[in-house]
Amino acid sequence: MDEEGIKREIIKNYGDCKLCPWECRINRFKEKGVCKLGVQSNIFYEGVIYGEELSIVPTYAIFFAGCNMKCIFCEYGEYQENPGNVCAKSLSKVLKRIKEMGNGYASISFIGGEPSIHPLNIYKIISKCQSKNIKKVLNTNLYFNKINRELLDEMIDIYIGDIHFGNDDCAEKLSGAINYTELVLNNVKAIYHSKKKLIIRHLLLPGHIDCCFKPIVNYLVENGIVDNFNLLTNYLPWHKARSYGNMGRMITEVEKDVAKEILYRNGIKLVLDEYSEAREIGSNIEEDEHEIIIDSEGRIIIPYLTGEMVMLAGELVPDDPNIVRIKKILERKQNDDKTNRA
Repeated sequence: MDEEGIKREIIKNYGDCKLCPWECRINRFKEKGVCKLGVQSNIFYEGVIYGEELSIVPTYAIFFAGCNMKCIFCEYGEYQENPGNVCAKSLSKVLKRIKEMGNGYASISFIGGEPSIHPLNIYKIISKCQSKNIKKVLNTNLYFNKINRELLDEMIDIYIGDIHFGNDDCAEKLSGAINYTELVLNNVKAIYHSKKKLIIRHLLLPGHIDCCFKPIVNYLVENGIVDNFNLLTNYLPWHKARSYGNMGRMITEVEKDVAKEILYRNGIKLVLDEYSEAREIGSNIEEDEHEIIIDSEGRIIIPYLTGEMVMLAGELVPDDPNIVRIKKILERKQNDDKTNRA
């Protein structure tokens, strides 16, 4: 499908929205659905970050407000419950930044919230990329319908898919999602067997190894999907999680060891977990505001690992192997920029 064809198909589906499992069937140019979104996308952060998988950094990350799931542990829960109230960066600013940066990043990442419910503005952003060689990355909860997957496949090169739950009961209780496992796991299978690259992430949830983690691993093994798995062990009880039993606590070292042993026994190949480790070190919410959060257990949290924060993290934990790797990437890029300017 050519670019104009993609645009026409997206606009058609916005007029009778059934892009995600809620199938609101509303006209998003006039109304808002379960995700509380119409045609406008509010962007609560944008900038070049280094705290993602090494194969895509540095990546120009665009964080969309709004989601079709309501996870009680969502780090950005306030942006998802009221996406229209976000102090947002305009789409025009993002488009301007893309033009100014040229090829100053290896990939462009659409993050959320849930980016898959913003296909029209994803299309607009991609159409402004100067280089067609820049990888387009969708960081998604995989909770979308086949019709949306087919549209996204026309625009996206790499999927980073978060599988949160291994059964429908946990999914509905902790995120409000219905018919979760069938939809999400079917999307995993379809993307894996397409020509797209798929990196699967699972955020290990406290007390959910037997009910969620093991079923996910079993499904992946049964379908031969054993590459590019990223186990995140940096769970924090954000948003409303402290009111939900085990969800109010941290992951134990025993849980981490058990999960890694399960992966090892099943032949699941992990990608380097620099994202998880980096987040154990610090954060910035606004472009010009760099914030380090120190939690009650003395951990330092950095949700958005920008270039400046990489350097600061290098001072705090100079021997951390993940920070050393990311720091080398940043230094190499800076040297290449100097060479190009010369």
